[in-house]
Amino acid sequence: RHRPLPVDDPRQRKPDISFAKANLGWEPKISLSQGLARTVEYFDTLLYGNRIARGAAAS
Repeated sequence: RHRPLPVDDPRQRKPDISFAKANLGWEPKISLSQGLARTVEYFDTLLYGNRIARGAAAS
């Protein structure tokens, strides 16, 4: 069953940092790939705790 996207879904909001760049001189301090890797690591830790780290070390 199809449901509409919530209003806070990124595909609805379409985040854009150009305003912050142009008006505030703001630039990201880390790359997109670094940010995504950190986000994945954060949620892996949140969901699975140290099990992933221990499993990776044992490999």
